[in-house]
Amino acid sequence: MTDDVLFDLVESRLARESPQMRLNLEKFSLLKNVPLAVAIQGLGSDAVTALEEHGFMAIASDHSRTVSFAEPFVGETVRNQLSPSKKADYFREFSGNLSFDVAAVSPQEVLTFASWMNEAGLVMEPDLAVAAAQTALQLSDPHLALACARLVPPDHPLAVQAAQKRSRAHYLMADYSKAAEVLEAVETSVLETLSAADYAAWSMDLATALVWLPGTRNRVDESIEAAALRVEQASGDDRMEAEKFYNVARFEVHANRGEFSQVLEDLKIASKYRHDRVYRLNCCCLLTMALTATGQELEAIKLSQEILEEAERFDVVLRMQGWQMYGSILAHIWSGQWSRCEKILQHGIDYSNSALHYQGGVIELALGVLYAFAGRDMEAAEILLVAAAQLEVRNTYTSSEMVYSALACVFARLEDQDQARRYLQLAKDFGPQGMWVNRTLSDYFQALAAHALGDPTAIARLTATAEQDLSAGRPAPAANGLRAAVFCGGSGLEERLEEAAQSCQGELAALSIGLARAKRVPGDAAPRMALDVATQAHGRELVDLERYATELALELATTTGDKRLQREAKTGLRGLEWADEQKNAQGPGVVALTPRELQVARQAIRGMSNRDIAKKIGVSVRTVEGHLYQVFAKLGITSRTELEKWVNL
Repeated sequence: MTDDVLFDLVESRLARESPQMRLNLEKFSLLKNVPLAVAIQGLGSDAVTALEEHGFMAIASDHSRTVSFAEPFVGETVRNQLSPSKKADYFREFSGNLSFDVAAVSPQEVLTFASWMNEAGLVMEPDLAVAAAQTALQLSDPHLALACARLVPPDHPLAVQAAQKRSRAHYLMADYSKAAEVLEAVETSVLETLSAADYAAWSMDLATALVWLPGTRNRVDESIEAAALRVEQASGDDRMEAEKFYNVARFEVHANRGEFSQVLEDLKIASKYRHDRVYRLNCCCLLTMALTATGQELEAIKLSQEILEEAERFDVVLRMQGWQMYGSILAHIWSGQWSRCEKILQHGIDYSNSALHYQGGVIELALGVLYAFAGRDMEAAEILLVAAAQLEVRNTYTSSEMVYSALACVFARLEDQDQARRYLQLAKDFGPQGMWVNRTLSDYFQALAAHALGDPTAIARLTATAEQDLSAGRPAPAANGLRAAVFCGGSGLEERLEEAAQSCQGELAALSIGLARAKRVPGDAAPRMALDVATQAHGRELVDLERYATELALELATTTGDKRLQREAKTGLRGLEWADEQKNAQGPGVVALTPRELQVARQAIRGMSNRDIAKKIGVSVRTVEGHLYQVFAKLGITSRTELEKWVNL
């Protein structure tokens, strides 16, 4: 059913209603989803009763008895027909009818009321503006947060808080320079009047923005040191609150720099702080990354899941969730749990919301990095190109160098040298990256690309990066780099690989230890040890490890003269070659849809309209139409009904 047909149906139904009912519907279309009490205040009890009796209004059974249109497209149609002047008139009427106490209503009600006033151009009181900006940030609507926070006069007592909301809005849009600028514009004389807790909160926001900018290390350190001094001078509750903001800022700065040895124990203590759930969970987010880097990957995965479950149960918005997300993803990758990680990331893309829109491709980037680690280069290239396009619009977490480095790697392995060199140059143009994990991964992928392109220094580069990670107390990425160096033909690295892997958790670490020992152990046991590693790697879909271990087993069996193990190793290699041929075969039914195209196709199969799909995944209707066009072209179909035949979607 097309949108035009729906419009005609709605118009036909409304034509049968009285002028008063149409007036009620016009006003109700602006309220959207609100508590019943708010609807009665805004519309009047008679209007609410009439709307319900005529089947236009649905009342939920939740605590606030939320009201909404029984048929949402009716409300949308009515609202779209209202002129800007009529909307403004209705909003002014609402603002006169509704009594509003910021402290007495829910965050969603604050945001709804603020949205009305912002759309109508009405004056918003500073306390409402700040509260609405905070709620908008929590719901990933930075544009509304900016609009609200800007309404606070610069000489108002809430001006510093408003500046912090504006800074955070710019941060969500990956404009880190503007996020820092807004805070640094606050006069020193104003900052001196703040309590220690308020000053530490301002300092935390400033450090959070500055760490993503090049050449700001001294400014970050000065901000943290100034906050520490204010904490020392404070007392009582003010000092306790200030210490929390100071700790989070300090923890994040060290996490960004990869200096986990300096904060790991403090993070573990903070992760058990039971008097403030928000503080504790944000510290746990940072601890997830710390555990991952320091070789405690399985503990990081467990902690990550606990964070998400508790945050959902108690409706906590996690400011540091990006660290939890990256920590969990890397913990899965570096421990060899690639299949499980793929499911998590694919679910995140399939069921994304407006928040993902402001993460600028980082989920797609993570999935592409996963495929690159897993040796699935064709899939990696496709999803990484999607991520690169989004990061060119909004360079979230300054990730452009990493996505270009990963693209260079996969194109080099796909023997597309022109593309590989192009992306290597783009990576260099965006580098060097400051954040340690982006730096480590960028160096890793650039070295692998260089190796595939015939650079004789590539192995030394992989080893050098791994040694830097080891010296900094980060054995997980170090083991990953050393393993890659061994796969690329590096010699004499087995003992160092075993040393790094022994400080890590997970099956990939155990297999790396077995591989290192197989190459070092003398005698007839070596080829059997290598084949055992290959067998276990096969069961865990660790293709690169399986191939290297099988080749090593053949080499060792040939040296020892073990004919039976030689045959077994050759059989294993033939199986890998056959699997490669099958993977690369473009037979019937083999279709490469991007994750976003798959997401749109799956929603379409479920019967969702283009408009509903767009609303769900946070894009425009035109974008959804473009994705469906690509899906139809790739599948060779012309209608939605034919999508149902593609059960693999």
